[in-house]
Amino acid sequence: MTAPIPSPARLGDAKSAMDGGDPATAAMIALAVARSSDRPAEVAQALYFAALMELEVEDHGRRAYRLIRKALLIDPARASAYANLAQMVGASDAPLRQARIALCSNPRSEIAWSAFCIASAEAARIARGQHEFEAAITHSRRALLLRPDFSEALHGFVLDRRWLCLMDDPGCRFERITRLVAHIRNVPGHPLTLLAPHATPETQRRAAEKIVHSLPRASPRPPLSSDASVKPRIGYVCSFLKHHALAEALPEMLGCHDRSRFGVHVYAMPSAERDAVWNDAIADAAGELVDLSRLSPEKQAERIRNDGIDILVDLDGFLGNQPLALLLLGAAPILVNYFGFPGTCGGLHDYIVGDARLIPDSASGDYSERIVRLPHCYMPFDSTRRIPAALDRTDTGLPENALVFLGFHSQNKIAADAFAAWMRCLREVRGSVLWMLDHGEPCRSNIVAAARASGVAPERIVFAPKAPAREHVARLALADLYLDNTWFNAHTTGADALWRGVPVVTVAGETFASRVGASLLTAAGLPDLIASSAEEQAEIAIALARAPARLSALHRHLRRARQRAPLFDMRTYTAALERAYSEMIARAREDLPPADITISP
Repeated sequence: MTAPIPSPARLGDAKSAMDGGDPATAAMIALAVARSSDRPAEVAQALYFAALMELEVEDHGRRAYRLIRKALLIDPARASAYANLAQMVGASDAPLRQARIALCSNPRSEIAWSAFCIASAEAARIARGQHEFEAAITHSRRALLLRPDFSEALHGFVLDRRWLCLMDDPGCRFERITRLVAHIRNVPGHPLTLLAPHATPETQRRAAEKIVHSLPRASPRPPLSSDASVKPRIGYVCSFLKHHALAEALPEMLGCHDRSRFGVHVYAMPSAERDAVWNDAIADAAGELVDLSRLSPEKQAERIRNDGIDILVDLDGFLGNQPLALLLLGAAPILVNYFGFPGTCGGLHDYIVGDARLIPDSASGDYSERIVRLPHCYMPFDSTRRIPAALDRTDTGLPENALVFLGFHSQNKIAADAFAAWMRCLREVRGSVLWMLDHGEPCRSNIVAAARASGVAPERIVFAPKAPAREHVARLALADLYLDNTWFNAHTTGADALWRGVPVVTVAGETFASRVGASLLTAAGLPDLIASSAEEQAEIAIALARAPARLSALHRHLRRARQRAPLFDMRTYTAALERAYSEMIARAREDLPPADITISP
């Protein structure tokens, strides 16, 4: 209940109310002062004070904004008011413009300079979200000039550089500085991008745990059915069931589930287009496909509980800005982190699905979940897809008789050290070319400039336009050798390249995302193509390029592997996954906590 307003009202009374922990009353007193005073300076001061108090009251930001605007009409030289405006993101005027006005009004104001720095970082974040990376890096650079130890701005600057394919820092100095500053300031961030490519499994786990700790407390989960005669029900929940690599990889595995032993549901969550969407292959293989996009998170969790799901398998993880809210609402007795997000989710799930090459025993402590180690590769694959015949090289702009190195990687994942190794391959293998995805300008020009700076002629970089998923997979067969990325390996694209007969030379790091290539190659029977550094990757690739007979033998091996290798055997893969699910349920029925599970071949 609001305290009575003294009469006459004084700003001293408003300050007393503030000191007493009652900002709402303090704001009302200050407004009374503003209405009764006939001195413009006092009116402006009272309005400004009232605005600051309104900022302390939940959902009163708009009211505070209007009060500061009124104060500035009376006293336009008040730079601190402009600084507060600049930090009120979401108001009708751009924060950056307000911060500039504050500096013009009082260029000596430390508050105004601080607001300008914060507003610049916020403008970079907004531009980045709209994929306007040239604007974003301009704002990030300005924020860092104003405050070099601003960790969030430094992190944004590194992200912007990566999205723009700026390859002029092979030593990754910016990433190293970001890592140091973030460690000193204990800055939370996304577990994959905060410190990449120099993140360690430990720092990724800490980042993930910080995200989870910031979320609302999880609701109690429903008990697992004690009736062992009822077949377990597995639910897969995903937001990426169409126009995404996940949607291309899942169908065969879903179709291989033993329906006589397991009930299988697929829950479609809202996609980037707001509605749940899925492709025909998902619909055919799903069994029961449920659209949850029209329901609130509470109703989504209720629907899953009502379906009697025993194990809810989350394919999203942190792929979005936040994990799926329903995971905190008691949707199912057991939660599993599977395939979609390449890393730990900080304790949000009970288990994470991996394999011994991907997550060795020595790395178990770097994951908040308990580890499921499948006998071969953790990744599902759909070999039933109908792939069109590949075009000729000349139809795609590739030289017909050159050795073609393949490097189809997203622009925000290409590491400068990997790019330097690829350029070494081009320099040392006469007449070879590197085939890369065309991400448009300015990425194309930045890559060409980096190649030229490395002593490689621009025409030796061939850019491939975007293509529909199946055509994209078909054209992989035109290459001779795939050069993997370092900190974030090729995942589904790497598997597709192997399936299309193209050997992959990978670099195995310490993190989940940097060990996927090693997992794929081991399951494909090609462990000799796993390097421990970008330099070793270049050496392996150059040696293969200079040994046509050996390279041809690898191509023949992969053609046979399509029918024989564990990487592409989804019946055996799915049976192993089902054994893991059965062990999870068996432990839960005995009231045992989750534990590491290793499935033997």
